[in-house]
Amino acid sequence: MNLLTALAYEILSESGYPVVQNEEHDGTIQSLINLDSGTFRFELMTGSRGQDFTLFLRVPEDIPETHCYAVMELLTRVNYRLAVGHFEMDLDDGEVRFVHRQLTDGKAPSSDMLLTLMRVSLDVMETWYPGMIRIVRDGLHPQAVIAAIDEENGHIGRYTGRYPSHRLN
Repeated sequence: MNLLTALAYEILSESGYPVVQNEEHDGTIQSLINLDSGTFRFELMTGSRGQDFTLFLRVPEDIPETHCYAVMELLTRVNYRLAVGHFEMDLDDGEVRFVHRQLTDGKAPSSDMLLTLMRVSLDVMETWYPGMIRIVRDGLHPQAVIAAIDEENGHIGRYTGRYPSHRLN
């Protein structure tokens, strides 16, 4: 286990989440994280030197084919507003994930930086995943979903997150 995966392992373990190390790739750890809107698959993959990394947070269920384009519109509109990270969607199977890639230029990030990125990722997912579900279950238009979430959360325009310290220690 390299420094980054050890840091993520410690953060997740101290927050009470079970962590699994990928046996095929030493620089990868995975966990399931329970949020109010569902259980999300977390994965941290490090580069070959264990310094650059990609953080993935996958939604609990794939988006049905009949709703992929509406959810894709929502994700495109949300991505435009995000300060860090972005959503990706696999149009072949409907998988959606929030991704943050970090190139560290040979310097390992601090545990505070990694914790902040993990918190932001969880907050962004907790904010926007319910919107995806509104599209799938209620047939809402993406712009109506954004307007409703903005009103519920009291934010307009560029979304920077609330950094919910109760999600991770």
